[in-house]
Amino acid sequence: MVTVIHRLGSEIVELATPSGALAAAHLRAPDCAGRVVRDEGHVIALERSALAAFDTARPCNHRLA
Repeated sequence: MVTVIHRLGSEIVELATPSGALAAAHLRAPDCAGRVVRDEGHVIALERSALAAFDTARPCNHRLA
């Protein structure tokens, strides 16, 4: 869980942990620019997280009564 911080007029968006530590800071795309701003490091971290959660075990096969 993170807190998203954006100060009015700032071009920076900050992400803070629940303890208040700054986790990341990114430049914001202008309003109505139609752009998605992605950080390559975050894309890689998301892919690693998804692959780490992957399980090759057989699916649960119990039936609902």
